Amino acid sequence: MKKIKGIVAVIIFAVIALCPLLPALAEQSDPIVLFAGARATGPGEAQTPPDDYVYYTVQVNIVGSPTAVTVAVEGNIIGTIYSEMANHTFTAGELTAGQAIFSIAHMPTGKIRGNVIVFAGGTNAQLAMIVKGVK
Repeated sequence: MKKIKGIVAVIIFAVIALCPLLPALAEQSDPIVLFAGARATGPGEAQTPPDDYVYYTVQVNIVGSPTAVTVAVEGNIIGTIYSEMANHTFTAGELTAGQAIFSIAHMPTGKIRGNVIVFAGGTNAQLAMIVKGVK
């Protein structure tokens, strides 16, 4: 009986120790390209994320040294009216680095699109935005 209790205790300990790793094991989508080379403000084409994805990580890369960048991710459940799920204004450090990453939590959506809100300055500036979903 002591041996069984010991084994059960080890299993419980292992499960508790591994719990922080479970999000890393969550099902992930392939990256969805929202913009490949935007040069101006405005929304991009809508994409359909996999069903049941409620967490998204968004990566935005810029080239051409723009001086101000604000982007949004918009979604809708059905229809054609989009609502903002999240927005991000680049900090001075992100402008220098040429990239930013931000997350969106607890927002399932039927369609998703990027929207460039502010894109000013620079020389031949371009913006790319990708999103990856996680269940």
